[in-house]
Amino acid sequence: MDITLPLLRIALQSLLHGLPSLIVAIVALVLLIQRRGPLQAQLGFGLLGALSLLYPAIQGLLAILRIPVTSYSSIYQIVSVLATLAHAGAYVLILLGLLKLLPRARHQ
Repeated sequence: MDITLPLLRIALQSLLHGLPSLIVAIVALVLLIQRRGPLQAQLGFGLLGALSLLYPAIQGLLAILRIPVTSYSSIYQIVSVLATLAHAGAYVLILLGLLKLLPRARHQ
């Protein structure tokens, strides 16, 4: 049974699912670079944009390499955990960048 076509469909659906994140990341990066925004926020949005392209690319690569389904499921789980951790890291970087933009509270 050829599993390449269904796996490629999954990769394309994943790319479509990540498209809003990619658009937001690109717009945010352009604005942050133009306004010389915090480096942490730039790195966070850059990581989000990269992940929205990298995750579907890995799924597509697994489909093209015709990896057996048993191996694919374990590889998919590992990739999912790493992607989740990377997303969390991206959000932390964005938060750190945003905190730099907030005025510091003055103690009276």
